[in-house]
Amino acid sequence: MQGNTYYIILAVFVVMTLFSLKHDKWMFAFIFILLGGWVYYTHETGVTYADLKEDLGKAVDESAQTEYNKKIQNDYHEDTPVETSKPKSSSSKKFYETDPRYKVGE
Repeated sequence: MQGNTYYIILAVFVVMTLFSLKHDKWMFAFIFILLGGWVYYTHETGVTYADLKEDLGKAVDESAQTEYNKKIQNDYHEDTPVETSKPKSSSSKKFYETDPRYKVGE
C-alpha cells in the first residue's frame, strides 16, 4: 500500500472495531482486528495475498506429487511377489515338533 492509504485503512479498521465493541458485536470486532492485523502484516513484510496463494499452491503440488509417487511405488511393490513365510529356525519350532515323545510314524 502506498502513502497514506495504509494509515487510512488501519484507522478505518480501528474505528469499525470500536463501533463493533460499543454495540456488543464481538464477532465483527474480531474480524476487523484480524483484517487490521493482515493489513499491518502485509505492509511490514511486503507479502501479498497472491504471494501466499502461490506458495500454498506450490506446497500442495509438491505434497500431491510425493503422495502420487508413494502410491505408484506401493502399487508396483504390490504386484511383485513377496515371500511371506519365514524359514523356521530350530529355536522357533514348537515343543511337540522337537520332543521325541511326540514323533509319530518313525
